[in-house]
Amino acid sequence: MFPGTGGSTTITFNGTTNTVDTPAGAQFGDLLVMSTIPVDADGPAISGNFTLNFNQVSPAGTRSLLGTLSGSLGFNSGIGTLAFSTTSIDILGFTYTVNPSYTIALPVTGVGGSAGTGTTTIQGTVTGGAVVPDAGSTVTLLGAALLGLAALRRRIQV
Repeated sequence: MFPGTGGSTTITFNGTTNTVDTPAGAQFGDLLVMSTIPVDADGPAISGNFTLNFNQVSPAGTRSLLGTLSGSLGFNSGIGTLAFSTTSIDILGFTYTVNPSYTIALPVTGVGGSAGTGTTTIQGTVTGGAVVPDAGSTVTLLGAALLGLAALRRRIQV
């Protein structure tokens, strides 16, 4: 929470816990901004550290990226920035990558604005890990192997 003239601006992070098998371009979560600053007043300066934690289930591992928050956000005004100096981490053969910078801005909605809240989605990519063949390829390969064994057996018996 960042206090300012006649109110405050709060930034919270809602991280995803969804299981994703092929997470290229995965959404890691949203930065939600809510402000009670009066419409014509300047928002408070925002600054501080932001830690983005990655919890990988299989194979199990945890790592973090550290970012910094800066800028000024008020009711339907101002812009903040979330910046990461390191943009990727490795967890047991998987690489998680995010953009180096995200802009946090309250949207202008309705006549003359009056939004008060905004959302910035943190997206990234996940690469690496073992490739798991699909079921169709496995069945086709198994069928071809069985036909080959049957032909070999028949040839041996003749």
